Amino acid sequence: MTFTSVRFGLVMTPMVATVPGVAERRSLSPDQAAAIVVRALEDRPVTVDRLGGHFFAVLNVLAPRGSDAWMSRGHLASPDSPAARAR
Repeated sequence: MTFTSVRFGLVMTPMVATVPGVAERRSLSPDQAAAIVVRALEDRPVTVDRLGGHFFAVLNVLAPRGSDAWMSRGHLASPDSPAARAR
């Protein structure tokens, strides 16, 4: 049994595209994300990530509270989708 940690950012799926403000963000296409997952399945490296994922992994080791604060601030700055507000 092997394990691979796969880290990448936002994937622009039809569900995500409906959220206000998300279209302007850098994101992966579903095909790009699928290629990353396929690479992980075929090559079985310990970690597969992009530059952003690697950066946040290092930041989380060096400054975990700062990393949490940064991620929380980013989450709070993003508006909820109309579907989420309807609940």
